[in-house]
Amino acid sequence: MSELRSRLLRRLHKTQKRLAQVEQLLLEALNWKKTHHEADLLQSYFHQLVRGRSEITLPDWEQEGRLVTLHLDPRIPPKEIVAKRYKKARKEERSIPHLEKERAFLLQKQEEWERWLALCEEDEQLAKEALPPPPLPPEKRPPPLPFRSFTTKSGLAILVGRNAKENEELTFKVAHGTDWWFHIDGESGSHVVLRVPKNQEADQDAMRQAMETALHFSKGRGRQEGRIIYARVKHLRRPRGGKLGQVLVAQPHFAQVTLIPKSTY
Repeated sequence: MSELRSRLLRRLHKTQKRLAQVEQLLLEALNWKKTHHEADLLQSYFHQLVRGRSEITLPDWEQEGRLVTLHLDPRIPPKEIVAKRYKKARKEERSIPHLEKERAFLLQKQEEWERWLALCEEDEQLAKEALPPPPLPPEKRPPPLPFRSFTTKSGLAILVGRNAKENEELTFKVAHGTDWWFHIDGESGSHVVLRVPKNQEADQDAMRQAMETALHFSKGRGRQEGRIIYARVKHLRRPRGGKLGQVLVAQPHFAQVTLIPKSTY
């Protein structure tokens, strides 16, 4: 078998596999009214629902009282069982237009690959020349930076956590013991770390910019001033049983900071 025919067959089989999946999903989605009716039944006989049951048999008023058995998730409470059944019905109904559109596209692609295969059987060289080249893979977007980052006039890096998880990672995994850590005192805000290379001291302008950054990314930002607590990272530790991002400071320093109105952050 030629390389071209193998490539066409792979594309055809991939399309057919996805088409089968979409048709199955569409078949299930078209039964959304049945799912919604099951939710109505469960709601009507809610008093019979007991957590831990895997199924329940109820009379169906749409079928002259004929009994129907509905499967249940024994792990969740009855109220959630009913809500999830209604949610499933809504999801199925909303998915129908999208699935129909994808099904039509896949049927078209399936027919296209079958035509190319037929042409390949008749004249492989002609098919090879006429077949469009495979699409280029999409460009990979660079991963987002884990922290906000700024640079002082002296070239030192200032890193800022954007949430509790990042604050925890920045302070206890990324920062070095000789780096400086900053935070607004007594209020919620971002952890700010001023990176200081080994055997080097941070200049006063860099320390001041880091303090202003800690104030800017805190609840004190609105009033343009606040008290900043700062310390070497080596003097920080996690409180036992504390929340994510909480810090105990062994040798704290404090400074009152006022933001300049034309802040560039």
